[in-house]
Amino acid sequence: MQQVQDRTEHRYPEPIRASAVRRTTEVPPPSSPRPETWNRVEVVPGFEVHIREDFDFPQINRDQEALVKQLVQLLSSYTQR
Repeated sequence: MQQVQDRTEHRYPEPIRASAVRRTTEVPPPSSPRPETWNRVEVVPGFEVHIREDFDFPQINRDQEALVKQLVQLLSSYTQR
């Protein structure tokens, strides 16, 4: 994970600013009891991440690394198309 952070900091030195986060409320599907709220964060131009308000970021390093690994795999498979 540190290697990914180092590469990210090297390539994209600007931190994500709070102004980059926008909250939007979606219309609930018929089976959903209430609307879901999502945070939209632009990481770099052309790459956004949407995070639902009830997402709990892993607190254990092992789980954080697993999340990062899964993201890298998904992004790698997407860009190889």
